[in-house]
Formats: sequence, structure tokens, C-alpha cells
Amino acid sequence: MDGMNVLSIKDTSKSYGNIEALNGLNLQVQQGEIWGILGPNGSGKTTILGIVLGIIHQDSGSFHWFEDKYGDHVRTKLGALLETPNFYPYLHADDNLAIIRHIKRSKETNFDQLLELVGLKERRKSKFSGYSLGMRQRLAIAAALVGDPEVLILDEPTNGLDPAGIADVRSIILKIASRGKTIIMASHMLDEVEKICSHVAILKKGRLLTEGLVGSILSDDMTIELQSEDLVLLEKILREMNQVNQIRRINSILEITVPKGFDSATLNRQLMDKGIVLQQLVIKKHSLETEFLEIVNK
Repeated sequence: MDGMNVLSIKDTSKSYGNIEALNGLNLQVQQGEIWGILGPNGSGKTTILGIVLGIIHQDSGSFHWFEDKYGDHVRTKLGALLETPNFYPYLHADDNLAIIRHIKRSKETNFDQLLELVGLKERRKSKFSGYSLGMRQRLAIAAALVGDPEVLILDEPTNGLDPAGIADVRSIILKIASRGKTIIMASHMLDEVEKICSHVAILKKGRLLTEGLVGSILSDDMTIELQSEDLVLLEKILREMNQVNQIRRINSILEITVPKGFDSATLNRQLMDKGIVLQQLVIKKHSLETEFLEIVNK
């Protein structure tokens, strides 16, 4: 399946009366990628997950799983966690997972590996009613993995969790991805997408604003403002430096973009060695939140 499109979405739209939930979405997901569907509330994230899972019917457009390799059996290759997980409160983890196994018609005989993966092996015989919110979310992820699906679909998997719970779920998702699973995750939390995902699609009011590798779309590079009497020579020298990504002239100031952690003191010394005395060196860290808001507000 190397190189195969796990999911292809083409010109897909959905409206609820006068509300346009999704407008002409196009997206392709390949095996092993971790996609973050990112956007504010009401951007269409949950709608697109519902459509590709067959829960919601689109008004127009199409989508295809695995290039139609599995035909009518494609649903068995998908594991999903949408909204609040529902389990029987008076049953323990093994019994609840056994019910999921029956529903999925899976041949899985035990849940040792799943419960170890989500950190619930020692609490497997505790009733669900005694689980914390984080434990309930981790059991829901285990349930989504029953039957060994090739794709895991998660809708706001860390929503409502405390920092420790968020870190636990993040670690579990990364472990799952390391086993070759493809993951599609809807979230409004920029930080989580940046830490977990390899790719990101940013939505606003049902429209795709941009998509691609997280590093190329969302970058926490630093911006440095430089000023010198000889801007022409300064710009020439800066263009010869490998770590300088972008250079922009704004009146009497040169604005450069450099990687996070760039040593500005070393830059100052290098410029002095080449005869450039800076009149100004101001570091402006370009936060991910600022960049995300710039994309959304364009």
C-alpha cells in the first residue's frame, strides 16, 4: 500500500439550510501520515469526519477510501472516536471492549496489548464508572483500535482533559502512528496539532484555507529586525547565510526570518567581522498562534 491514497476527498460540500458547513473541500491523505484538521469551532471539522465515516451524506462531491480497494468492507479498516465515548458504567474495561468486539465482528481474542498501549492494563477490572475523564478517553481510543483498523479517526481527542491527560493522549496517538497507522485528527488546539501531526489542513467556515506539511504551514521561526547605515551590503551578506530563511526590507529596516533558537549574538559578531555595525537588532518571536490567526484572518 506504499504510496496509495488512503483517503481522497474531491469537491465535497455540505449545507444545513442556509449554513454552509463545507464548501468544495479537496484533500488527499496517504498511508502513515498524521493529519490535523485544524480550525475554529464551526469551521467544518466534525462535518468532514462525519461524511468520510458515512454518518453524514454530502450534498455534492465524493470521497474514496484506499482507492476503493476494500469495496463494501472499507468500514472494517477504520477506527473512530467521535464526541463523548459511551460505555456501560457498571462493566469493566475487558467487558466493554468485548461488546465493541462483538459489534465490529472482530476475531480479537484478548485485549492485553490494547490496554497496555493506552495505560489501562492495571485498571482493566475496574468499573467504567470509576474512571477519570482521561481514562475514559484512553479506553475509547482502545475501543477504536479493536479489529486492528488501518486508519484511526479522532474528533477533538484531548478536549476537556487536564494537562496530564492531554500529554497521555498525545503520547498514545504518537505510539499508534509509530506502528504505521494513518491518523486523521480534528482539533481546534493549535499546539496539539503542531506536536502530533505531520500534515495540517486549516479550515474556516467550511473552506480549506491551506494544507500541507506542518513545518511548511505552521512555523515558530523567529523574526529579527536589523538596521545599519549600509542596508545594501547588509542584505548582500545576509543572503549568503544559510540560516536566514527570508529577508524583507521595510523602509530603513531589514526583517529576516531565522529558525527557532537562532543565536543572535553570533549573527552580530559575524556581521561586525564583515564590517557591518548594527544600529538595531530586535528579536520578535513569531508565535504559532500569531501565524495561525494570520492564515485564518486573511
